[in-house]
Amino acid sequence: MTAVEISEIVRNWAIVAGGAIGIGLAWWRAVALNRQSIAQQQQATIAQRAHITEVFKDAVEQLGNDKLEVRLGAVQTLVRIVDDFSEFEGPILRLLTAYVREQSERFEQDQRPTVDLIEIVNYIEQHHRGT
Repeated sequence: MTAVEISEIVRNWAIVAGGAIGIGLAWWRAVALNRQSIAQQQQATIAQRAHITEVFKDAVEQLGNDKLEVRLGAVQTLVRIVDDFSEFEGPILRLLTAYVREQSERFEQDQRPTVDLIEIVNYIEQHHRGT
């Protein structure tokens, strides 16, 4: 075997070894990026749930406000949460139902319910019908 042939064999093996190392590094980097992506997705989900929980808490507090427009805004916020995040449907519907029940006990026979109560009842009826 000549020096040129040996040189070509060594060069070819070096290219193969370099390619194998490159593929290994690329694979390792892809796995690391995938793990990082999963961790970021989990953090985003946690942050989103924390935000929705905070919005829910604020809306619940606003239901007790004396101003009708604030209560209507709270009702619309809760309805929007249900529309966007179905896992909150049960707790929000129970909350709205309890709110209507408690508020309706305060009315005398000749009083009309407030607009916020009417909106909640309409929403619950629509939701119950599936529309």
